[in-house]
Amino acid sequence: ALELDAASNDVGNDIFGCADTEKWLELVRQGEIYVELSAQRERLQPRVEQLQARWDWISRNTFNISCSTGDELTGLIMLALGLVAGILIFPMYLYKAYTAHILTALKEKQHLALQTLHKLGESLSNTPCATLLHIAAASGREDVVKALLDYGLSLELVDSCGQNAHALSASAAVTAVLDAEAARLRAIKAANRHAHRLHVDAKVMARDN
Repeated sequence: ALELDAASNDVGNDIFGCADTEKWLELVRQGEIYVELSAQRERLQPRVEQLQARWDWISRNTFNISCSTGDELTGLIMLALGLVAGILIFPMYLYKAYTAHILTALKEKQHLALQTLHKLGESLSNTPCATLLHIAAASGREDVVKALLDYGLSLELVDSCGQNAHALSASAAVTAVLDAEAARLRAIKAANRHAHRLHVDAKVMARDN
């Protein structure tokens, strides 16, 4: 439904936008999804990088210790200690793998959301932008067209494709309303021209005081 606002629909402040409101709302919704996914990724990525750095440090030092062992007994002791350490840090490895998996999923969702935004943007770029008067005329709403004209919307306004309300009219009733408004404006214009017309041969009489 088209809602009218007398304060915002005069000739100078006519609303101009995409006629496909559903597609525009979907673009806004997808934009909000992309922003939320980006925020989640920004919060999670430093944590994943920190866990990976800690794991790399533990793995590197464990390898250095195992390589620096001397006799066989010491090697067995270090192997046993390594097994115990592995059991202790295994939960950390699982948590690191889990958070990395979530981060990968977020990146994929973010990429898909960005692709969706690009497709909607391309589609909207090919969708004509119009005023409420153009939308009402194209929808065959002569009552709305008349109300908008009463509020002062101009018949001369065109949409992004260069078409005015008369060219977009979807019914004879809308065309009749537009023609009546055009005739009224022509009559006003003609009356103004007649009121300001100069007569070259007009006689001017003046009284001498």
